[in-house]
Amino acid sequence: MRPSSANRKKAERWGRFAEYWACGILLAKGYAILALRAKTPVGEVDIIAAKSGSIIAVEVKARQTEEQGRWSMPDQQWNRRLRGLDAWITRHRRSAHTKPRRFDLLIILPFGRFRHIRDAWRP
Repeated sequence: MRPSSANRKKAERWGRFAEYWACGILLAKGYAILALRAKTPVGEVDIIAAKSGSIIAVEVKARQTEEQGRWSMPDQQWNRRLRGLDAWITRHRRSAHTKPRRFDLLIILPFGRFRHIRDAWRP
């Protein structure tokens, strides 16, 4: 059974809200937001941030539980984020190719809770 158009729109709105919420969390933690919903030829990276000399691709998932958020990112999707981050760095001619890269997962949970998993995946 396919989700209705109304359900898809509601999920899209919730996902966008979660990305903005995640940006606020990251800013409060001292991260610099370089891009939000960075579109590249190989896909989209939710948030590209920088902190302590590293460039970080942050995947944002709005889920009911932390476990659901962790399971929502298989290696295939992480590999796509890796290619997307590389494409973004190349396009913006950032010196980030020489900086350490990290892939974080930020799970937005009900009632304003969240779980930021640093270094959630390694290529």
